[in-house]
This record gives sequence, structure tokens and C-alpha cells, in this order.
Amino acid sequence: MKIKSFAILFLILIILITTSCRPKPITPLNYDDIDTDLILKRLKGHSQNLRTLKALGHISIKHTELNQTLRLALIYKQYEQFRLDTFIIFIKAMSLSIIDDKFSLYIPEENGYVKDSDNGEEILADMGLPISLEIFKGMVNLDLNLPDKWDTDNILLLAKDGEDYIIRWQEENIIREILIKGKYYYPLKLIQYSPQNEKSERIIWELKFSHYNKINEVWRPNVIVLEYLEEDSKVQITYEKQIINNEIDDKKFIIEIPEDALPLYFEL
Repeated sequence: MKIKSFAILFLILIILITTSCRPKPITPLNYDDIDTDLILKRLKGHSQNLRTLKALGHISIKHTELNQTLRLALIYKQYEQFRLDTFIIFIKAMSLSIIDDKFSLYIPEENGYVKDSDNGEEILADMGLPISLEIFKGMVNLDLNLPDKWDTDNILLLAKDGEDYIIRWQEENIIREILIKGKYYYPLKLIQYSPQNEKSERIIWELKFSHYNKINEVWRPNVIVLEYLEEDSKVQITYEKQIINNEIDDKKFIIEIPEDALPLYFEL
């Protein structure tokens, strides 16, 4: 009798587990069912509320033969100042800054530098990081270069995945899709597609944000992952500490370059 009762309880437990693990259905929505203007405003508010950021953590880079994890120190000031320093143990490996869209870089091991360049994306690609500066900054400040308005003519999909929103829209020759946290309206995933024909698309890259915490009334992800699927490239930033909206002196963003440093080959 006890064996039979145990078998019944075990069967009920299995049913409960499989039911709870079953993915929730995606529910299509009509344009009039939700206020897309409000969602867009709340979504952009997360980057607008981030005036400054100081952060420590790690950055992992995987691209072709490169597979490396480095210590990371990062500072950001809305919207045009950004600096990132990486370290191998306690030895500085690289300093990178973007100030008013001008790209600067110093690599101590080579004693080489780039200063106030307009070719930041080409330089990053040469270093094994085929990433646009807009996406790179968006990984930090959550400014995802979203449109000012989602028009009905451009929206391809409106849906809910459980409590979260899915919006897919067309921008010229690309398609983008964003997954938005339903209650707090912060981004969980941004996907960029390239249309192959009328019925199919291929994913160019995916940008994922996870492990959110609320710091000084600002929602911040602690893990950010960018993947270029066709190129098998991946960049992951994992924060261990974030300080939000404290003052940062503009001088902190300027990279100190030794007098005997030489321009790197792609600046010659």
C-alpha cells in the first residue's frame, strides 16, 4: 500500500515538474492592444537615467583563435564619454576611450597608441572585435539606437511571451527584434536580422542583458553578452561592482600616452 501511494505521489510530482517547465505560449497582440509609445519611452528611460557609471568586472572575448578573459575597469558619462581599461592579473593590457565619437587606444605591451581616430570600428575589427561603436556603447548604457516611434507600417510582430513584450520591426534593409521585461520595461534581448527573402531572415547578432539589479533607482544588468553568430564571435561583460550617477572628472577619460610611444600600424 505504501509503495502504491509513493508511486502515485511520484507520478504527480513528475506531472507538476513537466507542466511548470513547459514554455509559455507567445500571444500575438494587435497594435491597439498596447501603448507602444509608452513602452518606447520607458525603455529609453533606462539609458537616460544613467548619467554616469563606474564599474569593475571581467570582459571575455571569443573570436576565431582568440579566447581571452580580462579584468575590466570602466567609466561612462552620458552620452559622449566612455573609457575601458583591461588588465591581465594586475598588469594593464589596454586602455580604450571614446570621447565625442573620437577613438583612442593605448597598449602598454607594444607601447603603441591610436589617438582621436575616426576609424574606431576598423581598429576594433583588426583586434578581433568586429563590433560597431554604437553597439559597444549600447552594451554599457542600454542606448540601443531605437526609433523615435514604432509605426504600424514598420512593425512586423507584436506579442507577449508570458509577461514580457516582443516587438519586431523593419528599418530599411534590416529587421530588429527586442524582448522587453514586462513589469520594468528594461531590455532582455535585442536581435538584428538581415532579410534573405520575403519568408526568411538570418540572424546577424544577438545582444542579451541579464541578472538585473536596481542601483540608485536605475535598473542595471550585471551580465551583457553580444554574439555574432555567423562569425562565431562573442563578447561578454560581467560586472562585479557598479556605482551609478556619481560625479566623474572629465580628465579621467583622457588616456595618458607616454612620450616615447609609437603610433600603431593601422594609424600610419
